[in-house]
Amino acid sequence: MSSDSALAAALVLGLTAACSGPATSDRALPARASSADVLAAPAPAEGPEAPAADAAPPARVDSGDLDALVARAVAEHPAVVAARHRWRAALERAPQVSKLPEPTLTLGAWPSPVETRSGPMRGRLGLSQRLPWKGKLSLAEEAALKRAEAEAQRLEATVLAVERDVRAAWAELAWLRHAEELNRLQLELLSQVEAVTRSRYETGRAHHADLVRIQVELGRTEDRIAELVDAQRPARERLRSAIGGGAVLPDAPAWDAVAARAAAIAPPGDDLARLAATNPDLRALTLEADAAAVDEDRAGLERRPDFVVGADWTVVGEGPSTFADAGRDALAVTMALTLPIRGEAYDAAEHEARARRGDALSRRRALLLDLTTAWEEWSFRARDAIRRWRLYEQALVPKADEAYSVALSAYRTDEATFQDVLDAARVLLEFRLLEARAAADLVVADAELRRLAPEAPEAPADR
Repeated sequence: MSSDSALAAALVLGLTAACSGPATSDRALPARASSADVLAAPAPAEGPEAPAADAAPPARVDSGDLDALVARAVAEHPAVVAARHRWRAALERAPQVSKLPEPTLTLGAWPSPVETRSGPMRGRLGLSQRLPWKGKLSLAEEAALKRAEAEAQRLEATVLAVERDVRAAWAELAWLRHAEELNRLQLELLSQVEAVTRSRYETGRAHHADLVRIQVELGRTEDRIAELVDAQRPARERLRSAIGGGAVLPDAPAWDAVAARAAAIAPPGDDLARLAATNPDLRALTLEADAAAVDEDRAGLERRPDFVVGADWTVVGEGPSTFADAGRDALAVTMALTLPIRGEAYDAAEHEARARRGDALSRRRALLLDLTTAWEEWSFRARDAIRRWRLYEQALVPKADEAYSVALSAYRTDEATFQDVLDAARVLLEFRLLEARAAADLVVADAELRRLAPEAPEAPADR
């Protein structure tokens, strides 16, 4: 091979190496890591998921540990896993759109060699690389990364929704169990009243109708207990579903755990500014609008030409020895550029990106209106639950308990009627149930408020 041939080979190899390198950005790009990294989730498994033939039986979990239930749901719930896959898929889009186009290798041969002064041309080898206008690739990468961050925000929204479902289902199951316990306590109180009534009836101080009425009340209470026991089955399944299934909940949560949670909840404040700043659905739409704005900038750059650089190496056979360059291969360095003459297409691309940005911003404004309304509604429910809980816990339930004890003592000494005792027992049960319902409602309202306006994320580190 001649020295020119060696030079051509070196040039071709060098161009190939340059083409295979990564594209460099001319703008500062957002980091690929996002707030969803805090989940520290394992990488998705290859291929479709399928249960193992010898899969272990469902694990038994402690339904009283709300924090453990929430952590399990965040790690294993299918909705969170699906959102995590979408986020990872969006992240992998950035390196695809930011790479240089693949180089082009061309081979040519002349069936009948073309004779030249240096000798017959037998074949040619060419290598070319398209180089997009400065900014096209970096803007495409930036738009892809913004959409990936939008998916990260949707992942966070899914996590918050799952947490809300777990907290609400947990409080509801605990309330049903506590309502059962309160009705069983009521059954004991009514049994005491029945014993007193029976004793009075045997001595002629009470009517047979009173004894029948207390027995009817006992039957109604037993029916309510049976209903509450049966209602715990779908409630337990709802909680199991909220944590992603695959678990056995042997017992309902203890009511003391719910009461402790409710006691730690402060009245909601005017946090509409925090809602607008931290709600992940709103942040996702903001990022979508930002990505569309980047797309519009990139569409404007499509009016700029792309460059194509390359090298052609022509293989020349042996020619007449009378010429100094006889048999020497020919090398040509090529350069070309595209002609962006389809102006209407570039206009359409800009208009499309502008419309998508307007769509995202309009949807964000509409969502903000809905979220503001929801925040006010759930804030009212939380404040109302706090008011009712304090009222029944601190005033009405103690007074109703005292009224029942006084009525039963007076009934034993003929100073009160049977109806007085029965009404006092009914009021005591009603107030105890309303007290518990207020605490459960407070936990549910707090869970919804956590979803609407999560705590502000930590400031990102310097990138």
